[in-house]
Amino acid sequence: MHMLSILKKTAMAVTGVSWFLFLVAHLLGNLSLFQGAEGLTAYAANLHKLGPLILVAEISLLVLMALHVYSAFEVVVANRRARPIGYGMQRTKDRATPASRTMQIGGPIILLFLVVHVRAFRFGEENVPGGIGAVVMNAFANPGIVAFYLVALVALGLHLSHGLGSALQTFGLSQPKLRANLNLAGLIVGWAITAGFMSLPLWGYLSSRG
Repeated sequence: MHMLSILKKTAMAVTGVSWFLFLVAHLLGNLSLFQGAEGLTAYAANLHKLGPLILVAEISLLVLMALHVYSAFEVVVANRRARPIGYGMQRTKDRATPASRTMQIGGPIILLFLVVHVRAFRFGEENVPGGIGAVVMNAFANPGIVAFYLVALVALGLHLSHGLGSALQTFGLSQPKLRANLNLAGLIVGWAITAGFMSLPLWGYLSSRG
């Protein structure tokens, strides 16, 4: 049973880090939006040149997300069953951070965001003059959409800032001297990535007002 628990935590860490690496690459590509709608459309056109590899990557990301959600659910259930009561529970709560407390709430928010995001931008560029760049800029001209994105990205920031440190500890970097530094690194990197993503809808909205 202990080995199964370790495997589930490892699966959650590996799939989480894999998605994090994708997010870094995704952000770097999407920064082409700062060149205007044409910049993002050109970037998307270059991606489409990869042909079938794009579909392979998308299916791989879907499988990784499914495994991540499943393993996270299993770990949460196992932790609840093993959770101490009374004084022990109070001490656990005292050690919890805002990021760790919101992981279970943030996960569904991020999943909803992904569904909306993929539906709007992955399949929303057909027969639209200007391509995906125009679709994105038009969407970010809507303050309601921008607000939704920012709320979802806050959930992402909380998820990343806690998850990165936890993943590294799962990989064996759990010595007391390293733990604080790992948590700090996760906090900085997680929110840096989130800030990068937040800059895109904010810039799109402000550009539409200019």
